[in-house]
Amino acid sequence: NSTVNVVLPEDATGNVTVKVDGEVVDTVAVTDGSADVTIPSMSAGNHTVEIAYSGDGKYNPASETKEITVSKKDTTPEITIPSDIEVGDNETVDVKLPGDAGGNVTLKVDGGTVDTVPVENGTASVKLPELNAGNHTVEIAYSGDDKYKSTSKTATITVNKYSTNITAADVTATYKVNKYLVVKLTDSKGNPLANATVTVELTTAKNYTSDENGQVKVKVSSLVPKTYTAKITFKGDDKYAGSETTAKVT
Repeated sequence: NSTVNVVLPEDATGNVTVKVDGEVVDTVAVTDGSADVTIPSMSAGNHTVEIAYSGDGKYNPASETKEITVSKKDTTPEITIPSDIEVGDNETVDVKLPGDAGGNVTLKVDGGTVDTVPVENGTASVKLPELNAGNHTVEIAYSGDDKYKSTSKTATITVNKYSTNITAADVTATYKVNKYLVVKLTDSKGNPLANATVTVELTTAKNYTSDENGQVKVKVSSLVPKTYTAKITFKGDDKYAGSETTAKVT
């Protein structure tokens, strides 16, 4: 709101009226030759403001009209974009604006629109989709409203694969007596990874598929008696990073 002081002769009476775009918004009685009238907050754009003195028994009515351009306010939202996440994480982009801001927020990832959500009480949160490992460009755009200008922010986020771990205990076996090298593949939280391809190299490299417990069992008792170093490798995939280890087989 803005206050305008209207100065008249000290002996003037009557009242002063303010109109915005033809509608009366304030009327104040003249006291000691002056009146303070209020021009309310207006939406962005062009407006016609008229201030009119009613006149009295001594003085004639008078008025003045002005065209006023109201600009939207600049705003710098607090935008929180996670920069380093893992594949499959449920992350959000959070936007904080002035409490009276309206409009909506749009999230784009790698140029494609993911979602548009309304701003409520000056805040908005948009959920990131599940992203492949690698770098991605994230843009968050605020539409603006009748009071605030639009704005946007772009950032690069890195999506990391889940780390993995291979364990295998050393094995001592007797020729022709059944014995197995047991390999276990887990994720960073210790969960077994089933249906993963694990390569075990003893005399030659062979691929095995992990079972529901994340395990691969390799029969070693048919090998020629000597000490071997087993090289065990998981090359990784779109979601999980690779890992490797070794084990002694005697």
